[in-house]
Amino acid sequence: MREIFDGSIPVSDDGYTQAVGEDDEVEEVPDLDKRVSAAPILRFTLDYPFEREYHGQVVTDAGATLRQIIDAIRAGFRAMYRGTTTEDIANLENKRVRGDFGEAYHVIDDLVIEGISLDDATGTLDISIGS
Repeated sequence: MREIFDGSIPVSDDGYTQAVGEDDEVEEVPDLDKRVSAAPILRFTLDYPFEREYHGQVVTDAGATLRQIIDAIRAGFRAMYRGTTTEDIANLENKRVRGDFGEAYHVIDDLVIEGISLDDATGTLDISIGS
């Protein structure tokens, strides 16, 4: 696996900035439009925070950029959270979320993409999500 992103970018945002350094300065994610693979299709699985997995892919003509991969991951989470219901949990900040992918204890605003690795041989992305 080859690491193509290591940082912290919010899933629910539309931008491409992240906090860096001790002062949490904000900067754009580097190399967003650089091709990270020549493969026309990259596949990924989102297995957190719901009980059931989401299987997604990035389809391109010229090979995917980091921006396209981030967009596909965000689209996957939007699909997972579409039509969900949310309820408070006594004495906790977390919320109970229920929907087509099962139950979760984080709303989409809690999630960040912390890492993306690529297996060039299989065209598979490994996504690390934090909350």
